[in-house]
Amino acid sequence: MGAVLSREFKEGPGARACRRLRRLWSTGYWLGSNVAWMAVTSAICLVAPVIFYYERECQMFEMQQQFMEAQQAAAQAQQLQQMAGV
Repeated sequence: MGAVLSREFKEGPGARACRRLRRLWSTGYWLGSNVAWMAVTSAICLVAPVIFYYERECQMFEMQQQFMEAQQAAAQAQQLQQMAGV
């Protein structure tokens, strides 16, 4: 049955439709691949710097927090020493 249909598509009026469908599929695949490539490349080029900047800013805030905690701990230790000395 498959051979009969294949022969009919190669020789009969379905051959033109078969060629058109094959061309449509290959063109659609090519276009979809190119669109996907452009989208991924654009995302990498446009989003990656924002992510790196955000990560650097988070590290800066963490360092500020550690510095503030160290200052508060030093101030509390000094107060405890003053209270113990009195």
